[in-house]
Order: sequence, then structure tokens, then C-alpha cells
Amino acid sequence: MAVDRDLCITHRQATRARLRTDAHIYFRHFAPTAAWTLVGWEVRAGSCRLDLVWRDEAGRVWADELKTGRFTKLDQGVSAQVERQLEGGARRWGPAFAGVRLCLFGAPNESPALTPAGHRLSGSQFPR
Repeated sequence: MAVDRDLCITHRQATRARLRTDAHIYFRHFAPTAAWTLVGWEVRAGSCRLDLVWRDEAGRVWADELKTGRFTKLDQGVSAQVERQLEGGARRWGPAFAGVRLCLFGAPNESPALTPAGHRLSGSQFPR
């Protein structure tokens, strides 16, 4: 099977452009202040993984669930995933776990944060 070299180059360029755009969206809309330290990425918590995990100087922990592309709301599948993440985070970090922020790259201003207690917070209410 022959591979079209120009097609490979085009896909590589498109992928790079997408990564730059996603990085820009994250740092513009979601990146925490310097008071927070990155604990890790793809961090295991119970039966799931947390995309990005942050901790502040007081020991509070939160996770960012990154949804790139066309996600603009919390649908049933994502809702179940976030529920597992909330349970896993609460088991792993106990009361220090503040919750999960759903980072909707397609609708950054609509991105909710959910706490283990079941509260839904707007992005401005979540720790920054």
C-alpha cells in the first residue's frame, strides 16, 4: 500500500494547528493561577483517570476534565464519567478534593465544575 506523502504532511500540519488552538484555549480560559501546582496528568483515581490534577498551597485538589472539539454541554456519557471521577477523587484525596471542572473547549464560558457533594459551580466559583 502506497502512502501519499503530501497527505501525511497535511494531516501533520492540521494536527499541530489543532494542538496549538487547544493549548491557547486552555491557557486563556482554564489555566489556574500560580497558587496551584500541577500534580500530574492522566492521574489514576479509583476506576478512572483524571486529565489534569492541581493542588494549591492549602492542600486543596481539583481535576480538570478536558473536552476538546464539539462538546458544548454535559451529556449523559460525560456525566457518568465525571461522576466516576468525583467518586475516585474523593476516595483518593478525601475532603481535600474540591471537585472536577469540565473544560469544554467548544464552550469555555459554559464549563461547569462539580463537587463531590453534588454542587454545580460556575467557572468563576471554582478555585483559581
